[in-house]
Amino acid sequence: MQELFNKSELELVQVLKRIWKNNELEFIGKYFHSKAVNENEYGYIANVYANDRQVFYPEPVNKRSVSIRIPRNEVLIEGQLYKVRGKIAELELRRQLGNPYLLLHDEEHPIVKETNYILPKDFIEEWFSKTGATPKDASTIASQLKLNSLELYTQTERFIFELIQNADDMPASSRGVKVELHLLNNYLIFRHNGKFFDRNDVKAIADAAKSNKSENVRQTGYKGIGFKSVFTDSNSVFIRSGSYSFKFDKNDPIYNDFKNLYSWQLRLLANSPRDLEQFEIDYNENKSKYENIDNIPWQIKPIWVNRSEFPEELLKSEFLKHAEVNIALEIGESVIKAKNYAFMIESILSKPKFILFLRNTTRFDYYKLDSNQLEKRQSIELKEKDNLISISHNDNHVATFSKIYFDVEINNIEFQKSGFNIEKFEEKEGVFKFKDEYGEIKSIPEKLGLLSNTRMTFASQIKDNEVIKLDKSHSILYNYLPTSDQRFGFPFLVNADFITNTSREFILKENKWNQYLMYHIGQNCVKCLSSLCQVQEFVEGKKVRKYVKSYLSLLPDTLLNEEDEELSEINKAFNRGFLSSVNQTDFIVNSLGEVKNTSEIIVDETQFSKVLNPDIFKIISETQKVLPASEISNHILSKDYLNIEKYSADKLTLHLQDKNKQNILSKALSVDL
Repeated sequence: MQELFNKSELELVQVLKRIWKNNELEFIGKYFHSKAVNENEYGYIANVYANDRQVFYPEPVNKRSVSIRIPRNEVLIEGQLYKVRGKIAELELRRQLGNPYLLLHDEEHPIVKETNYILPKDFIEEWFSKTGATPKDASTIASQLKLNSLELYTQTERFIFELIQNADDMPASSRGVKVELHLLNNYLIFRHNGKFFDRNDVKAIADAAKSNKSENVRQTGYKGIGFKSVFTDSNSVFIRSGSYSFKFDKNDPIYNDFKNLYSWQLRLLANSPRDLEQFEIDYNENKSKYENIDNIPWQIKPIWVNRSEFPEELLKSEFLKHAEVNIALEIGESVIKAKNYAFMIESILSKPKFILFLRNTTRFDYYKLDSNQLEKRQSIELKEKDNLISISHNDNHVATFSKIYFDVEINNIEFQKSGFNIEKFEEKEGVFKFKDEYGEIKSIPEKLGLLSNTRMTFASQIKDNEVIKLDKSHSILYNYLPTSDQRFGFPFLVNADFITNTSREFILKENKWNQYLMYHIGQNCVKCLSSLCQVQEFVEGKKVRKYVKSYLSLLPDTLLNEEDEELSEINKAFNRGFLSSVNQTDFIVNSLGEVKNTSEIIVDETQFSKVLNPDIFKIISETQKVLPASEISNHILSKDYLNIEKYSADKLTLHLQDKNKQNILSKALSVDL
């Protein structure tokens, strides 16, 4: 630690600003008079918070809790919250107290009473009281949560995907998010190093249908109901993150204590005898209903938990060790065994491609408790190099993908160009919605209206330096995490901001936004081919097109079936986009090594060109068009939708009736015709 005292004050300040994410070194804390005999003239702003989290001096400082020492001030009220600005103490005092980062009050900025901020524990208790504050409100909210849960998840494992997605949406740094899953005897623990919880995150998961993700419109989620999936098999969920420590617990004793449960409302009615009387009448008439836990929205009523109050199994686990976010689901040993959680988790991880389109998650580790020992069972890691994404499973490479991005414009001009009768309009300042000839399209989230474009990503599998066509059984759509939607059978993987059903398993085929995206999948899959054929590498000192032999394997075998009763409209959208691009985009490598569009290519069905040089073939066939590279001819011969001119046997016969062409051909072949 001695070398830290040799650093400049500026260097030390930069360290603190970075780790606390606090550029002003401004804090909120409670004021206390010093109790030390030799410090009667001092007070402290103690246990200070920044960004809704208590801050601590970095290691190797022994006394890590931050308190800002100030001259004793009789105006300040002990126990009240104040805002204070800190500065690095002089070197002599820092050495004396053994803390190279020691902060004192920056006298240039006055200490100000903080009237709006409440501490995390107080916030949790207030939120608990205000959520379903009356029995009637509680019953209404509980009914809504019940309706949501009925349609929410048909597969138990979806809640794991939801937790992963929440972690992925909240990276703490550019280093990526690392996730751990621990299966204990009675608990499933989910930990990650993403951003710690603040009160906006608490509000998001402790609300019936809201989300904090509106603050960053490019985050994945649209609905705040995703976290509720953790209650699929659990009635008690514990959370430790930042300065928050709380649970959602259906079995907590407070739900059997009516007066304590509704103490907030009872205090409000204390000065209104008539309203209080009416409250009691309503309660007595509906007592059995209001005291039924199924009529209480316990899933969104957070209860503060002190460290010593966590269940013993969690106290002995990794749950209380450092991670930015710790979530523990009490599932119970019987359910874990009956539903074979171990098999379910290992099945998910045995298909490691689920990590492919996550924005920030780079590693996933799974541990299982066996004979009181926590053992690593599986791991997944994602690495990016040379524009290729490599996925490893248990430290063994399993797949490599080329990911290519396209930004799809969200504006009325692009809607019209794409053939969609959709209009984006500003209902009021900062609020954008969508409409068609029938009025507002409520099925398109307002969040999308805030964007000028949305990103679409294609992933093409690469193996042994060749592009691999995906089997239809492996072809699914991604909404950052995999859906279960295999209805389109693309030979590549595609990720987009699809609107899905509540379980996020299938995209809504009738939704005009999804049809708009499908149009652009059709357009951009051709552009993706164009990008792939441009990739070059050096072979024996020469630049060659790396994927020329295989990239056209990603051309669809046929257009999507427009007669399909279920998928007709969305299939038509893809086909329209595909056909608008396939004859306009340069994506075919010709025999000269150039990349051209279909109007500049001729395909030789006779195979006659194989025995002629290109110049002779051009004269014989009377065309200025060029043959495709020999490696790709088979990929395009059967694709009638390409509208490429074909040199047929009939044309060859006609051309050979020309005496001049016979002479040219005779010389070229050195034979008499």
